[in-house]
Amino acid sequence: MDRIFALEETTIVALRQRLRKLDDDVISARAALDSRRKDHAEAEAAGLPEDPPEPLTSALSALEAAIRTRAERIGGIDSELQRDIAARAALAGLEEEIKQTQSELDVWEAVDHGAGSRSGDKFARVAHTITLDVLVDHANHHLVDLNPRYRLRRAADLALQVEDRVMGDEACATRSLSGGERFLVSLALALALSRMGGKGGLASTLFIDEGFGSLDAGSLDFGDRCAGKPSVTRSSGRCHQPCRGDEGTYPHAYSREQTRKREKRH
Repeated sequence: MDRIFALEETTIVALRQRLRKLDDDVISARAALDSRRKDHAEAEAAGLPEDPPEPLTSALSALEAAIRTRAERIGGIDSELQRDIAARAALAGLEEEIKQTQSELDVWEAVDHGAGSRSGDKFARVAHTITLDVLVDHANHHLVDLNPRYRLRRAADLALQVEDRVMGDEACATRSLSGGERFLVSLALALALSRMGGKGGLASTLFIDEGFGSLDAGSLDFGDRCAGKPSVTRSSGRCHQPCRGDEGTYPHAYSREQTRKREKRH
């Protein structure tokens, strides 16, 4: 007793708290025991399952096998996905290269469609069309001075047609022109050819023999003036001064006129 009374007050308080906790634990344990006894009694009253353990064991094994198969399948799909990602990354640059190549192919297919052929006929026709268009354009510039009534144009078959501006730009074949009109058109074409001459051009020296024999001296002089910013020598058909392309004529009418004049003098 002396030892108990000799304890300090704080120690006594701590011991009392410990005793109360132990009492609470005992009460909780008794309540849990009562609950377990009640559950046990209810289970005994309901009876235990009558199924044998073997079917349950087999079902469990089957479920475990299905789980393993599913896991293996998931692993395979994941591997395929990783390979697909790697392949897409590798093909990213190739797809861009394919697009560029396809664009170039489209251009060459368009060129082949427009001008390609085994014999070269298509390309030759395209080249002739372009050359004729340039020639017609140059000739029309000269026709403005020679006879503004007419204008040349290229037909689909690479033939030449004449537009009559007085007749509402009605197109007709060049063979329908009169001799004088045909002379002016021919002169315009000759001058255009000469304009296209020079280094790498179509003509450097050009002689015209189109209708001169039926022209009088005045018409021939008019043709010379139109042809000629350079002066045309009637006897030789050569230019007196250098020009981009030389235009020459064979003036039969002029020669005959001079012959008649000399005969009259005698």
